[in-house]
Amino acid sequence: MKLTVIALLATILMASNSAAFTPTANDLAWVKQVGQGTEIIVSDMKLLSFVSGNFDLSGTKKYCDLMAEDTQTALENSQRYAVSTELQESKYYYEQALLTYNAGVNKISLGCFRGDATVISQGADLISKGGEYVLLATRALNTFVSTYAQESASIETKPYTNPSISYVGPTSAYAGAGQGAKVGLSGANLLAQT
Repeated sequence: MKLTVIALLATILMASNSAAFTPTANDLAWVKQVGQGTEIIVSDMKLLSFVSGNFDLSGTKKYCDLMAEDTQTALENSQRYAVSTELQESKYYYEQALLTYNAGVNKISLGCFRGDATVISQGADLISKGGEYVLLATRALNTFVSTYAQESASIETKPYTNPSISYVGPTSAYAGAGQGAKVGLSGANLLAQT
């Protein structure tokens, strides 16, 4: 998402010279905070992937709790900004992703605490749904970039792909949050390993 955020910022700045769209200070501030929040959440996902891939219940719970705090903070930061109509769809899907990731990691944390495989699996399903929202937000950002990029501009805008996020749950993989992949986290297998 970092490349998309950079391309989006460049496009917004270029579009400010266009009569079609003039970014507001809130637009620019929102895009900047999305980049910052995304970096933190990607880092959380990597940590969570590592510990859950090692079937570490207490580590999984710890990093789920950390990601819950970070997604809540990112959501609160996003909600502080009223963005232009042109960015509202991206903002909506971004916030839905944060809400859904937050619900997912809270469920997984609860499942780890209780030793409840069903609750862990429900949380994994929510994380998968959050990935679908990330994909929708990315598509909306890419549409925005392609709509408002000036033809004469020398900026190269590429659709966002997410090669680096990989959430390896206790029994399966969540590869590419931005690609709408499914989580195959199975609480039964995580608990069987402990």
